[in-house]
Amino acid sequence: MKEAYLIYDKATVALSITGFNNLSWCRKTKDKRYGPWTKELVYTVNEKVWDMKTCLYMLSGSDNKIRLVGITTGKDDKEGRLKDRWRLSPPYSERDHNGEQKKLSAKSQLFHSSCTPYIEKEFDLNKNANFELRAIEADYLVILVAEMGFPVHASTNQELIDKLETWMCRNKTHDFVNWNKAKTR
Repeated sequence: MKEAYLIYDKATVALSITGFNNLSWCRKTKDKRYGPWTKELVYTVNEKVWDMKTCLYMLSGSDNKIRLVGITTGKDDKEGRLKDRWRLSPPYSERDHNGEQKKLSAKSQLFHSSCTPYIEKEFDLNKNANFELRAIEADYLVILVAEMGFPVHASTNQELIDKLETWMCRNKTHDFVNWNKAKTR
């Protein structure tokens, strides 16, 4: 998987998660990603990268092992950016007996449907854990893959990042993209 780590090393830091505070919070939604989440993550966002479209992103932990790989599609301004995959959501209380929720804080909380439960578990095991999300735009990735001589060919940038994500997921091990569920077969 050295190719994946070469790509990771060339990617730009988009997000650093450096700690947590205990806060039980929920999202204001009716879907399964409601919560409750028990960690208020301490994070720093690189705003220049946060709006990135059509990119490959990878999350690593304190041990520098890549835990997750994903892509953004760039298809529209509501779902196609990095910040649409890694959401900042206002924190709410759990629903009361009337189904109402109260806003807990003015600061939005970081949420990713696949990663948030794993991040919380890892912080439970290691209070000093930290995570880094890096992203690389498809335009730059085309050049990098060609320079590396990597045998992935695609007719569009979107196809390239999709193929790279699939390749990484299909090479999943206990310590490489072990948080990914999709594309692993």
